[in-house]
Amino acid sequence: MPAASAIGPARPVTQAPEQWVNSGGNNVTLSKMSDEAEMDFMLPIALWIVECGPRDFHGGVLEARTWAAGLLALTKSITIFATIHAAANHHAIFAKQIATIDCIGKGRAGLNIVAGWKKPEYEALGPTCPMITNPARVCHLTKVSQSADGTPAVAWAKA
Repeated sequence: MPAASAIGPARPVTQAPEQWVNSGGNNVTLSKMSDEAEMDFMLPIALWIVECGPRDFHGGVLEARTWAAGLLALTKSITIFATIHAAANHHAIFAKQIATIDCIGKGRAGLNIVAGWKKPEYEALGPTCPMITNPARVCHLTKVSQSADGTPAVAWAKA
């Protein structure tokens, strides 16, 4: 499981009373502080199914696209990423969503496309793993992530 971070919608893995609380107001404050400190970006955790318990460190995860749009409207220079689960969203819909988010942010939106990794999320949302059932769709997502001239919009790391 990825480590939680105070730089995005997640709670630290702690029961300390002074822990990060992932409220809308705290995210606004953090994004403005990060913008003023000239941080490069904020990247959200995007989960649909959370594990409850005494720490519940993912229980406050906000929806990543609306989170990005809201924070981009309130900041000046920081890039704010929206995370999209490719298997649970049609590519035409999230292309329109990220284009709108980028307009709100005046060119500062980032796009984080993930396949997802939690089986309960796939079961709850209905899709099956796209790498198994539709590898052509995953290849199409790679094309979506290219700039207009066909060059990669991001630097892909090799596994």
